[in-house]
Amino acid sequence: MYLYFTLFYLVPFGIALAMPGWRSLFGYGLSFGSLIIWLFASGSNGGGNGLAVALGLSMVMFAGGGLISGMVTRAILLALPEEKKTVKVRVIILIVGFILLPIVILAEVKWQQWNKRPPFEACLSSKYPVKIEGAIFYLPPAPNLTLWTDMGSLYLFQTNEGLRAVCEFAENSKEPIPAVNLHIDNQRVKFAGYPVQGRYCQTATAQWGKDMCNSEYEVMDAKYPLIVDVYSDAEFNSKRMLTDNSYKSFLEARGRAKESNTPFTSRRVGIFDRYGEDHSYWIAHEKTWENEAGEPFTLYCYNTTPVGNILCLVTYRLRTGPHLTYQFHTPEDKLEIVARRVDKNMRSMLYELSQP
Repeated sequence: MYLYFTLFYLVPFGIALAMPGWRSLFGYGLSFGSLIIWLFASGSNGGGNGLAVALGLSMVMFAGGGLISGMVTRAILLALPEEKKTVKVRVIILIVGFILLPIVILAEVKWQQWNKRPPFEACLSSKYPVKIEGAIFYLPPAPNLTLWTDMGSLYLFQTNEGLRAVCEFAENSKEPIPAVNLHIDNQRVKFAGYPVQGRYCQTATAQWGKDMCNSEYEVMDAKYPLIVDVYSDAEFNSKRMLTDNSYKSFLEARGRAKESNTPFTSRRVGIFDRYGEDHSYWIAHEKTWENEAGEPFTLYCYNTTPVGNILCLVTYRLRTGPHLTYQFHTPEDKLEIVARRVDKNMRSMLYELSQP
């Protein structure tokens, strides 16, 4: 196999060296380069056996590398004054021209491998204290977590690089890591985050972690919110995280309706009052549904697939300071049941995250 890759690199390199002048070199580069681009584009867009396509594209890339190295080497030799074209200089240029690009590529590959190395065991078995306004959370190395700090840095727990970075941050800080947003994407536990996902699921102790690792996606979707954001109340951070404050949005929409003299009418469905022309705001009229800040439980829902399902967004203001926004899917006729279940499990998840 290595011989084939070497030949795919060596042949275009050798042909480029055989070009007698600038015109022939340019013509060779244009024609063969166009062929390589076409082959690569065809392979990238086509179907077929995945391994065969990958090998084919790799060979095309090696041929492209040989073409580039050969053309650069030949161009240097053509531009070199005749009095300097000694045998020694020619040999040095040929050797450097042949090996330089492979060395650069190999160094990049090795660097990427080193950069993706797993964290130390002590880091993997730790919890990282994080503070968002007055709330403190102790985050496990779970692949569904992403942390935004006050410095604007983004830490992806689904990658080894992200875990090492947040672990180093925590080690160098005597206080909890100051953050502006904790983003929890529960879909990642099941479908992404390798190799972190496999490692986390083998050692998960929190109930929500066990549920998400062991449940089918449809079951998890009916029990836990899809996405959760715990974020600073500062307007800048709220906009930056692109989160939706359901109750605030409702108040603003109702205010606009009053200003335009178009009553924001409602109709009652179970425990909810539905507002708006499209009845997209669902507000629970039972006191037991109020959030920690004493605001009514407010949903912003819109239709999604399959037909009859809705995607709902909820916003809380926590007593400790930050806002909490989460979203979940549900059939419209089961909204009350699913909303209660998801909200209960979301609160349990946050409680477990708040335990050292």
